[in-house]
Amino acid sequence: MLSGTVLFLLTAGCFYIYWRHFADADKRPAKQKKTLKVSADKKEILQNVMLIIGIGLLVRVIAAAFSIGYGNDVALFKYWGNTAANGLFDTYNVLGENIDYPPGYVYILYICGMLAKLLGAQTAAYEVIIRLPAILCDCGIAYFIYMLCRDRAPKNWTYFFTALWMFNPLSFLDSTVWGQVDAVLTLALVAALYLIMRERFILSAVVFGVAVMLKPQAIIVLPVLCFALFKNKKVSTFIYSALAGIGTAIGVALPFALHVDMTTEYMSTNVNSVLAMLHADGGGTLTKLLTPFAWILSLFMGTAGHYDYACVNALNFFFGIGANWTKDSEPFMGLTYFSWGMIFIVLAAALTWFLYIKTKKNPSLPFISSAVILLLVVNFGPRMHERYFFPAVAFLIIAAVLRNNRTLLGIAAAASAAGFFTVLEILVDLNLGKPYMWPEISFIRLVLSYSNVLIALGTAAFAIADSFGKIENTRLDKKIWRQ
Repeated sequence: MLSGTVLFLLTAGCFYIYWRHFADADKRPAKQKKTLKVSADKKEILQNVMLIIGIGLLVRVIAAAFSIGYGNDVALFKYWGNTAANGLFDTYNVLGENIDYPPGYVYILYICGMLAKLLGAQTAAYEVIIRLPAILCDCGIAYFIYMLCRDRAPKNWTYFFTALWMFNPLSFLDSTVWGQVDAVLTLALVAALYLIMRERFILSAVVFGVAVMLKPQAIIVLPVLCFALFKNKKVSTFIYSALAGIGTAIGVALPFALHVDMTTEYMSTNVNSVLAMLHADGGGTLTKLLTPFAWILSLFMGTAGHYDYACVNALNFFFGIGANWTKDSEPFMGLTYFSWGMIFIVLAAALTWFLYIKTKKNPSLPFISSAVILLLVVNFGPRMHERYFFPAVAFLIIAAVLRNNRTLLGIAAAASAAGFFTVLEILVDLNLGKPYMWPEISFIRLVLSYSNVLIALGTAAFAIADSFGKIENTRLDKKIWRQ
């Protein structure tokens, strides 16, 4: 905790000094700013951006080799990667109930496993290899932020925002130290939302299909695509996008589904239960048609059902009221925790729909609305984990660039800070060997829980005010840069 806090304070201090220096420079008269305005063409800016990303990559790779992370997760990914390398499409037959990730990420783990095999990688090398997908996706997100800054922000602020993700303590802790894969999902979602912004809905649906097959949590943001399609008012585009998204998801999963051994007890039990829910005929044509899709649906349902608790270390609203690791079927104020969570999710989706209806032309809308629905669902929904909010930080940083708005940048900074200490708190306790299902509420966890809730509500309040035109973005004191 001490080393993590020192890392955060040093990094935050560097960013604050950088921000203050160029914010003050923007206020100076033109004559005083000449020394700061060094002419730089796009090639020079790109070289400097690649230097920032390259240094960040080098630091992460070195740190990954020495990071303990959460050993259980890293060991599990290595185990899945080794299994996939020995027979990609038999992975689910071999692992059975010991794997709860959808096929999209299994392809990536297959590459990691094959690379480790090819290099004869020992433990230390494999520690880096298994973290590389998330580390490289962090680099991809940083480069994407640069591309958005390229035609909008001055060069110094382009460097600032690129570094803001590449050296963000949260992304460093999650991808490099813990060894988790949230950056992979985040990059896919960022690409999908950018395509929505460009009104390339069919291609966005394809990317969303891939994102859902990487991690099911992508479904939380999926309503944004649906609302954008509704606002587009083209029935044909909606139909084609739906077919493209569903077709992509099926295409990713089908090679595995065709190899699933239905004779194993685990597979047959899960698939048959899903088929019963779908009211399929007993062994008839419909059953045969639905069986491959029932397998992947059973995988998703099994993942969600495995954590049937009001809160799973998420440090959110339910944690704050003492419901961590409490069965979501238990009653709370006249309903179950699960029912309250679903009500909150419906309200979050309704608010996002309102934002799309109310807001006129605003290129940042897909990112702001996605941050709103993700933060609200993670903070008030059931069965949430401590890292599910991770993509929202990237959404907020990108929205701050697109809106050139200091308030959004402040919200992104607050979300980064609260997210970092949330993940750090859980990671430290897990590695200290404390009971995984701890019941107590400590002071720091309570503070983090309320902080996360307030950040979610603050993001929603900003989005609502912006939809009513209450956010003055023409005033210079509200902008990040003035040129």
